[in-house]
This record gives sequence, structure tokens and C-alpha cells, in this order.
Amino acid sequence: NEAKTFIVSVTGADDWATVKISPLQTVTVDGGESKSVYVYVSAKETSELAEHMFSVDIKDASGSLVKQIPMSATVVEPDADESGSSLKRALEIGLIVLVVILIVVVLIVVFTRKKDDEEEEAEDEISGQTYY
Repeated sequence: NEAKTFIVSVTGADDWATVKISPLQTVTVDGGESKSVYVYVSAKETSELAEHMFSVDIKDASGSLVKQIPMSATVVEPDADESGSSLKRALEIGLIVLVVILIVVVLIVVFTRKKDDEEEEAEDEISGQTYY
């Protein structure tokens, strides 16, 4: 039961997609053990709307092909909801929160001034009268 090193790569996706292999492209596996490697394929904005073929290749430490897994991915139009960026959405939410905070602050200031004005008027009425 000795450890073996494998190299995971993707072929056939360079011109239409970006590929990320996680956690690492090179994996060392002990005898009797298994490890997971995740392959993320994201279509480029310039890629053709169609089905694309690619393969995940597993090679040993010397570079010899151990296994080739053929795969396909279909590039489709993004949904209208997904076309907006997450940054734009975060900025919109931040703006809404700022407006709500501003409204609350304005209301607090208005009610505080109104209360102070009422107290001053009450003090003026009391101080304007003299009792003997």
C-alpha cells in the first residue's frame, strides 16, 4: 500500500471555457484511500451557445494517461435575473439600507427638536406667571 501521485487536467475546454481544479491539480493518494478533486468549468462570455465536449484526464506522476473521462457541457443564455452582477445587487441593497438609516435619523432629529420646543414653550408659560 504505497502512495501514488496523480495529475488531473482538462482538455478541449480552453477556447470556450475557464477551468478551475480544486483543491489542487496534483493529488497524492495513499493505498486504500480515495480523494475527491472538483473540476469547475465556466463558459466564457464569447463562447458559442451549444453543447461542448471536453475531457478530464488523470495521469500518473510520469505523465502517462491513467484514465480519460469524456464530458459535455451545454452553454445556454443566462436568465434575466442572473445577468445582473452580484456587485450591482450588493450596491443596490447598500443604498437602500443607507436611505432607511437616513430616514430614521431625520425622524429622530425632528421628534427630538419638537419635544425640546414643547418643553421650552411649557417653561416659558410657567416662568411668565408669578405667584404671591
